Amino acid sequence: MHCANLRRIGTVPLLVAGLALGVQAQSPAPQPGTGSPKASAAKPAAASARSQGARAKPMAGPDIVNTNSEVFFNVVIDAGQTVSLDSTLDYTSAGTVAVAVDCPGCTTEATSLGSAGLKLNAAWLVPNANTYMFTENESGNALAYWDAGGAIFNVYGSQFRLNLQNSGSQGILLQQVTLFLRGQ
Repeated sequence: MHCANLRRIGTVPLLVAGLALGVQAQSPAPQPGTGSPKASAAKPAAASARSQGARAKPMAGPDIVNTNSEVFFNVVIDAGQTVSLDSTLDYTSAGTVAVAVDCPGCTTEATSLGSAGLKLNAAWLVPNANTYMFTENESGNALAYWDAGGAIFNVYGSQFRLNLQNSGSQGILLQQVTLFLRGQ
């Protein structure tokens, strides 16, 4: 499991219009405890940052005050690899989870999240299970924009893991990944 340059912030009061995003979940369960529209303007500095593979290092954010969202910053997914983001939210009473991603370096069709090979995969852990189980996925090609978009996944358990798969040949740098807990 790779969690590159990962920063989690417990609560974020965000208004997101039209955003909501889908690897095999074989890792064992833990022990208890807006993008620009599809345009052809390139951002060379951001694109070169996209291919740089900074290594995983969790950094704690502020305490969770509101349990409706989580944000992960600077998530790097190396070519051919998968990054797993484990949510600390309790999804027991939720109906769905909305996931939004933002990649400022993915501003052309050639560098889009779809062309880069991004896949978002939802995995769930249920009480007394030892392993997260993969349930749904979304391809980067299905996102609303080349550099940002989202998906909504149904809730199948109390603990959520988002697996971000890179099936491409270059690293992907997601500036932000946001998880939104949604009610029944």
